[in-house]
Amino acid sequence: MSPQAPAGPRRPGPARLLRLPRRRWARWALGVTAVLVVVAVGLWNLPLAGQWRAERQPRDLLLAEPGGGREWRVLGDGSPQSPQLRGLDQRWGRSWQEGAHSSEGRADQVFERVNRMDSPTWAWLLFRGGADPAERAGKFYDVARLDAAALAPHADERRFSCARSSVAEGACTRWWVWLRYGQYLVELEAAPVGDPHAEPPAWLADTVARVDGAMAATA
Repeated sequence: MSPQAPAGPRRPGPARLLRLPRRRWARWALGVTAVLVVVAVGLWNLPLAGQWRAERQPRDLLLAEPGGGREWRVLGDGSPQSPQLRGLDQRWGRSWQEGAHSSEGRADQVFERVNRMDSPTWAWLLFRGGADPAERAGKFYDVARLDAAALAPHADERRFSCARSSVAEGACTRWWVWLRYGQYLVELEAAPVGDPHAEPPAWLADTVARVDGAMAATA
């Protein structure tokens, strides 16, 4: 019988050979994925990177009152649950009514909501798609887009709309202002009572100016 060859180091089996490359592959794939995520986030935010505003609590950016030389009382103050917006970080809303309720329970009202989005890019997208309060109201009213050139000079983008009256041609019964300041989306809704008018309420211009002044502090 021929002598046996001395036993050498034991070679790893096929399963052991596969385990190590799999671990290295997993680490490599994880690293590549992390890099791709960072690059994607950078590319996502790069076009509007210069529009970031200072981070403020939406509640602190709301008006204390609409102004216009009138007396207002707060009807509601809190975080609205709807509409649900993708990319929403925080929001707060407040509503006012002029003076006390009349005997009919009707008086001029105004609503303001400040939405802080995750980035100016999210705000830019939502400004155009589905979050505009006038577009949401389109199912209830005949909404018309108006000239917003003179509104809110500190805003990055602005829209002005109204609900056309069914009894007075060219007049409106409700007004919406839709503004974007970097990552913030601000909506105003004015609901005056009485006869429809072709021009917005005089106090609405003062309210918009106050909103623009408050939001300018985030620049």
